[in-house]
Amino acid sequence: MTTTLSQHLGDRANQEDRAAVLGLPGCEVLVIADGMGGHRLGAEAAQAAVEAVLRVASRRRRSLIILPD
Repeated sequence: MTTTLSQHLGDRANQEDRAAVLGLPGCEVLVIADGMGGHRLGAEAAQAAVEAVLRVASRRRRSLIILPD
């Protein structure tokens, strides 16, 4: 599987959304977090959400739901 992340800044001065891919045996975990459109600390909140999901997913590989091809 090939995964590509892309972003479009639009009218905003900076990108607050965050995304990440974690490759695990037999699956990939894709995480997307909305930076809350200019709200105070939106980028930090989105980054914290992505990091939390990646941390849990990397520790609990066996409990991830894997859909068949």
